Amino acid sequence: MLKEVYTSKSLISAVNCGTWIVLFTLVVGFISLFEPNIFKNGTLFTLIWSTGITTMQLILKYYILVGSIELLEVFHKQDVAEKYVKSTGNYIISYILVTVAQIIVLTIPSEVWIAALGIASLILNIWLMILISELKNIFNKEVV
Repeated sequence: MLKEVYTSKSLISAVNCGTWIVLFTLVVGFISLFEPNIFKNGTLFTLIWSTGITTMQLILKYYILVGSIELLEVFHKQDVAEKYVKSTGNYIISYILVTVAQIIVLTIPSEVWIAALGIASLILNIWLMILISELKNIFNKEVV
């Protein structure tokens, strides 16, 4: 929706990254049809898959948020843009920390840590949904 209002390199990169995520997931899904144990915890493939997909998701989220900040600046909402620059930085740092911890837990399985990191991931996703919801409300007021 944002790309229709304002074309930026960040939003185009977000679309491209989303396409790569879909293709990557389809290929891995196809491979898992023939090798059902491919996602067994502690395997090298699981480690590579998890690292790859979370990295691509991080890049996608980064480009969406940066594109949104650029659009806020176009609408002369500098104070709101500055708030989202800070929120984006905090989100990215938190996401990276949780991702690194998840990768470590994949190599050293622990049910307690898996559960804790699952909850942390859920909290990060809720945080992102709140950020995007707030941005949607701001953009609806500006575009309409």
